[in-house]
Amino acid sequence: MRHGQTGWNVARRIQGIQDVPILPASVSQLEQKCRQLQKEYPFPFSLIVTSPLLRARQSAEVCNRFFQVPCRMDASFQERSFGRLEGKTVEELKAEYGIDDIEQWHSDEYAVEAWNAFLDRVERGMHLLERDCRNETVLLVTHGSVVKAIGALYGKDLGIIENGGFVTSEQLLW
Repeated sequence: MRHGQTGWNVARRIQGIQDVPILPASVSQLEQKCRQLQKEYPFPFSLIVTSPLLRARQSAEVCNRFFQVPCRMDASFQERSFGRLEGKTVEELKAEYGIDDIEQWHSDEYAVEAWNAFLDRVERGMHLLERDCRNETVLLVTHGSVVKAIGALYGKDLGIIENGGFVTSEQLLW
């Protein structure tokens, strides 16, 4: 599940690893997504794993009030660092740097976490999660780029899903 919407999402500002809170309106959005998730995926969760960034932690807390299961943080699922480009709007990236889509930026120029290093980090996290939670149903609360990276690891082009959106393991495997 991707975290709830933030003011920076609304402003189309690159968040990266900045600790930005979710908007108050995101709470009801996330509760609605939890109800939808429970309907579409009827297996009870036994654990919530979240990125340590504030927007993901706050979103996981909302989910935890709904599912009432243990919650733990894992930095493997922290958003990709966009270095000196964090805080810039999509429009500023295009005007100042000629970057049309930050998700397509794969080098470490501007201190951006290189795509391959980021993908390796997420893949290590997935392997550890699979090892440690083999018989558990886990809700992962994370970020747009992380969901995109997990999709890539499974050969799926998920793009950036909406805030509060989710992808099930069945969607990744089939």
